[in-house]
Amino acid sequence: MHDLWNAVSTNSVLEPILPILAPGTCLVGGCVRDLLLGRPTTDFDLVTFSDVWDLTGRIGAVLGGKAFWLDKERQVARVALKRGALTVDVSPPRGPDIASDVSERDITINAMALDARERRFIDPLQGMEDLDHGIIRLIAEKNLLDDPLRGLRCLRFAVTLGFTLSGETRALARAHAGLIRGVTPERVKQEFLKSLESPRG
Repeated sequence: MHDLWNAVSTNSVLEPILPILAPGTCLVGGCVRDLLLGRPTTDFDLVTFSDVWDLTGRIGAVLGGKAFWLDKERQVARVALKRGALTVDVSPPRGPDIASDVSERDITINAMALDARERRFIDPLQGMEDLDHGIIRLIAEKNLLDDPLRGLRCLRFAVTLGFTLSGETRALARAHAGLIRGVTPERVKQEFLKSLESPRG
């Protein structure tokens, strides 16, 4: 595993914006996973307890990108760089604290966070342990029912990372596979395309 703080502090996108991040702002999700694995990272997700639009604008100014609303209703904003090849998304937490936020995500290895100001690693669901052992594990059945595409995402991560589905995750994905019919075809297509881009696809 790579040293997370070293990976963050030497990253060409993250290093310049570290001084302007508000207290409590966390790097979350798949970018934390990829930084730990030493994989190329092009999508960065920040959860902030400060004003989302203000922080996104300041990030855009530092990085030379334009800030825009990705989903204004949900208060998710984005800075796109290099014609959209690199993105920084900023959103409010899905709950009273960062542990609550990551618990709403799909799998344990995507439920890790780093408090960028405090250099504090946050891993309430033992995502690091699953990362070490190459396991894809759904956080909860409820999270799959909230977004049935997550069953397909589990398969995609298993393919692209060379990981194994936990027994419970495999059973839940099979049990609720029919719910995929209710997901927009465009989202399903993207999961297949991302899987097929992998050498194991």
